Amino acid sequence: MIVRGPWVLRAVLGAAGAGLLVLSLLGFFPERGLGFELLAHLRVQWLAAAALLTLLSVFSGSRWATLMTATALAANAGAVYGAMAAAEGPRTAQRGAPVVTIVWANLQAQPQALERVAALARAESADIVALTELTAGGADAAARALDGFECRTPVTGVVDRLTTLILARTCGGAGESGLPSPSSAVWLESDGLRVVAAHPAPPLSENGRAMRDLAIEAAVDLRSLSGPTLMIGDFNATPYAKAFDGVTLAAMSRARCGGPFVSTWGTANPLLGLHIDHVFVSAGVRLLGCRVGPWSRSDHAPLVVRVQIAAP
Repeated sequence: MIVRGPWVLRAVLGAAGAGLLVLSLLGFFPERGLGFELLAHLRVQWLAAAALLTLLSVFSGSRWATLMTATALAANAGAVYGAMAAAEGPRTAQRGAPVVTIVWANLQAQPQALERVAALARAESADIVALTELTAGGADAAARALDGFECRTPVTGVVDRLTTLILARTCGGAGESGLPSPSSAVWLESDGLRVVAAHPAPPLSENGRAMRDLAIEAAVDLRSLSGPTLMIGDFNATPYAKAFDGVTLAAMSRARCGGPFVSTWGTANPLLGLHIDHVFVSAGVRLLGCRVGPWSRSDHAPLVVRVQIAAP
């Protein structure tokens, strides 16, 4: 039985619901500026808040509050569902085709994170490991920890937190983008697959947002135009931003790494963290699985991806 609550409670819930609805709707226009994009990144948080407020509004007996919160709930649920439905889901493995395992990790310059990622790579029998925010010692320290990964991408200039590195057991070539910080986007070919790894700058300002989008464009330009490509990295953008429009136009699909309530940065709690580490695959890549690995000393969780080169 629903009991009509005090008018003060109904008024508060109505105001909260209206505010939540406005914030949720503004998040559908991230191209209008950094503030709008930040609202888009919080889509999961808005969804959880709307669900809670809708429940409270129903039991308070306030039709106005229920209308506001339910509308916010529907808007955010639609956005989250749309992003999940558009993502590439795992498929059944092709018999006889080799499986390629890729591990991605943002180390946050933590030596213990490198040790744990190396242990994860051994446990998963990884063929390729991509890293960013390298520890002291840079690429050499990573190569020592990942014994047997003989091929690696070039690192030019001073190693910084955006420097990205790919290591593989075998490879047929490697390179980097032409950005001012070239190692923020690199590529390596192994087992018939081109892997592109990127770490664009975080969008802490309008200029930072523009630099991030430029880095994503540069990473997309590193894809193979004649063969399968997998792009992976810390993109500093959630699935609900417009930063990946160019990736979609390049006919690359985001891989579904867990459900909508998954965080890869900040904390494993999806209401406190964000999903900003992603995998994208082109035609010719058969996604077998993508999951968030165990959290280490870094502020990011690693990703473990398994793919096959699809038969023509």
